[in-house]
Amino acid sequence: MTASKIRDARISEFSLAVLEGTGWYKPDYSYAEPMTYGKNAGCAFLDTECINRETLEPNFKEFCSPLKSDGISWTKRGFGYCGNTHDETSNELISSFDYWGNKTVVVDPFADNCPMMHLFDNHDCENIKIINEAFLPSHEFYGIGSKSFMGTLSRFSGAFGSPQGYCFKTQCNKKNEDSRNYELQVMFGKQGDNVTCSKKGNIDASQFNFTHNLTGSLQCPDPNEFCGQILSEGSCKTRCFANGECVANQCRCKDGWTSYNCAKREIVNKCTRCRSFGSLKTTCYGNECICDSSDKTCQVIDEYFTITRRGVFILVVIGIMMFLSCCWIRIKRRKAVVEDSLENPMMLDDQNDETVISNKNTQSKASGIL
Repeated sequence: MTASKIRDARISEFSLAVLEGTGWYKPDYSYAEPMTYGKNAGCAFLDTECINRETLEPNFKEFCSPLKSDGISWTKRGFGYCGNTHDETSNELISSFDYWGNKTVVVDPFADNCPMMHLFDNHDCENIKIINEAFLPSHEFYGIGSKSFMGTLSRFSGAFGSPQGYCFKTQCNKKNEDSRNYELQVMFGKQGDNVTCSKKGNIDASQFNFTHNLTGSLQCPDPNEFCGQILSEGSCKTRCFANGECVANQCRCKDGWTSYNCAKREIVNKCTRCRSFGSLKTTCYGNECICDSSDKTCQVIDEYFTITRRGVFILVVIGIMMFLSCCWIRIKRRKAVVEDSLENPMMLDDQNDETVISNKNTQSKASGIL
């Protein structure tokens, strides 16, 4: 448990133990979620400083260096920055946390000033609403289970000069049944295309075994390290909360449930309401209407125009009905007057006499004035 603000929280055995210690809860520990952060690091993980003051390198792989550098978060969920995005100091920093000797501080005030990878707001691979931020929208995947990779891949003639972050689905395959050695498959797009990472290092786009228009390279992590961590963090330890089944160490949720552990009720399908207006296009991604264009407001604009069109249509119908009602009332009144005049001709003569007298009086008054 931590006071830090993190994206990928876990309800661990320790979390459940704290709840049980209050005397108010009796938790089922079989539902505890696994954690690999600091796993098997021993007491040194708590007793030893996170940064070596001489080399300025981290003493544990959970921490990062150098400050402000880009990289992949610990859970592989997204692309982020190390410690802080800018130089920041504090005269209140105590000496035991001043690893760099210049009062430099990181963004997390609850982590003993230890630098960790923090996700950029626009690069959370599990957030389907930011698919428009993808460098390779037709190849990348945003949603539950997506993992982040680094590379210089580009759709243009020249590759990126510095590594960028990408989001892909992955699959870990054992090289043989009894082996702990893995091959990592990185899925590109929805056509089943993939790149196989058999060892740590860069794979140039020219070596991809499928048709594409990409340049640059993909950075492959160590497959054994990557798969070992991802598989040990699998969702099946929670038994998918009885709302799904475990397949390849991942939960496949039943209808009406979602999330990596099937613990969240699925939102009613919004894709039936996806609309397009002019050049603003929306497409269904993971049960959400997402902008295809770079204009991030197309959902709001689309909803606005949808409501406006409906409102105008309703007003026009009401206006037509009111107009027809008025015409019908006037016709009915005229018909009643004609019928009355036919039944009583004297009424019509009296009305004519009154009109003549009224006109004469008007003329007389006008002559008196003159």
